[in-house]
Amino acid sequence: MSSSPDESAPLLDHTDDEQPVTKKRYRRALLGAGAILLLLAGGVIAMVIILTRKNSDRTSPYNEKRFFHDVVKMPNYCDHGSKGYSGYIGLATEDSLEPKRSFFLFSESELSPQDAPLVLTVGGGPGTSGQMRYWNGDGPCRLTETRAELNPYRWTKSFNYLSIDYPVGAGFSHGAIVNSSADAAKEMYDFIQKFYVLFPNMAKNQLVLNGGSYGGMYLPHMANEIVTQNDLQARKKGVPGARHVPLESIMISNPYSDPLSHAVNGVEMNCKKTNPPIWNSTQCEYAYQQLPAMTQYIRTALDIPTLPNKLQAAEFSGEIEEMDLHGVLREDYRKTCNIDQTGENVAPCLPFLARMQTFLRNHSEELGVPDEVVFQAISIEVNDRFWKNGDRQVDVTYRVGMVDLNCPWTGVLGGLLLSNINVAEDFKNAEDIPWPGEESEATVRVVGEGAGDFTYVQLWHAGHFVSYDMPRIEQKLVEHWIKNKPFGSD
Repeated sequence: MSSSPDESAPLLDHTDDEQPVTKKRYRRALLGAGAILLLLAGGVIAMVIILTRKNSDRTSPYNEKRFFHDVVKMPNYCDHGSKGYSGYIGLATEDSLEPKRSFFLFSESELSPQDAPLVLTVGGGPGTSGQMRYWNGDGPCRLTETRAELNPYRWTKSFNYLSIDYPVGAGFSHGAIVNSSADAAKEMYDFIQKFYVLFPNMAKNQLVLNGGSYGGMYLPHMANEIVTQNDLQARKKGVPGARHVPLESIMISNPYSDPLSHAVNGVEMNCKKTNPPIWNSTQCEYAYQQLPAMTQYIRTALDIPTLPNKLQAAEFSGEIEEMDLHGVLREDYRKTCNIDQTGENVAPCLPFLARMQTFLRNHSEELGVPDEVVFQAISIEVNDRFWKNGDRQVDVTYRVGMVDLNCPWTGVLGGLLLSNINVAEDFKNAEDIPWPGEESEATVRVVGEGAGDFTYVQLWHAGHFVSYDMPRIEQKLVEHWIKNKPFGSD
């Protein structure tokens, strides 16, 4: 079909004063065609986005329909002001015969839960239930010999609180058990992402990791996994459908984190830092004789971390660490008690753990726990697997109970002073000063503004279980730390 004069007119020569009418028509036609093309392109882009999202939803493990979850509303056992939930989240596993089920308790903040930071708490051990702090210090209720009572020092006054039986095998969690903090950290990242799917209003809130004892191994691994995955997500290389995790800081009490400082300073604690010494002169002489060999074994395991090297170091140092304490309670040397050699009968020495175990077993059904699952405050199997594998190894606050022999303050402080943290020199040069207003209770060593970027708190009247021994100070500490309030600014 031939072109009309009007259609070819825009190509003819003309002066500026003689704008052809047909050119305006052409422009209108061009604009109209462009608009249609833009609409079509927009539609194609929108369709691509929709299809991409749908495809992402289909491939992402973080789709509510793609993972196991069984969550119930938690009974209010002590007339507190928090909404509570409990139950299970299924973790990624290739073992269909032994699926992983991670148990949790979640209590919302009494004040603005949609904006309040989320404190995620795990136990120590390895193999201790994460519910210990929930029921014996941090949570809305505190267990007595007869019932659950309202906790006046509950963290849930201001913060959302999530406690997890971690890793699988501890507490009510069940399924295939891992044997390293690194593998457990990957499972925790999976849990957090699925928790955000079930409780999307928590996904934007600041996240604070909280724990103690062997948590000194767990939490750094967890933080590293979160930071690594956040970086992959930012570069579009992460797990499909995963969210950015707003990790803010870590809180650790009486941690086991540096095996060399833990072992060497444990000898110092038992022989020189208590009055009278815990070990007798014969034990101390033997321990100091073995110190060079023990140090060498541990250094070799750190430099060449093969399983035989790690096991040799753990066995050699463990033989010394486990020497007779002559009736002194390892978790609080102010007390006397003998836990049996299996470590299973803790009731006479740690009655609050026994109370918690009895309470949770009696109320397991209403917490959403299957009949066949029995609560274990301490899982010997998890502990054994981690040690046999030789398992060793943001803003951070360390708080230590000064009468603890299990993870003594000498080892914690010694490890920090030898560490290669980016504020090492500032930390070494800082002083331990009495906490203003709490001079008889604690000292603080702060690097940074406010509550600090790296903070070390010594609690004079606490043993291994700081939340249980000094709940008022713990609650005050968490308020200062998360809100970044200088110590003494009450």
